[in-house]
Amino acid sequence: MSESIWSEQGDQEILAVELNIYKFCEEQKLDLFEFYEEGLGKVVATHIYEEKGFPVVFTKYLDAPFSCVNVAIDASCNNVKEWEDRIINKYFKNCQIYFKLSES
Repeated sequence: MSESIWSEQGDQEILAVELNIYKFCEEQKLDLFEFYEEGLGKVVATHIYEEKGFPVVFTKYLDAPFSCVNVAIDASCNNVKEWEDRIINKYFKNCQIYFKLSES
């Protein structure tokens, strides 16, 4: 079993955005991982560590009918709105945002 980057509380999806994840990874110099998830099909994902080693994961389900990039952070995070704003301002200024956890 591989070690998780998440705390015991797991992760929470905070954003869904329209994004070319391949171009994003190239521009940010991030590794892109491709794998198959049972019931969901082909998936591509990458991650970064923001301040103090805080993980942020970007996932795209390529076989989904509406395939946007889901952004997840650790579920122990209490300041979701602050993280949404930080990530949007840093990476997604010109992207369509379809979902914000803080607004649901």
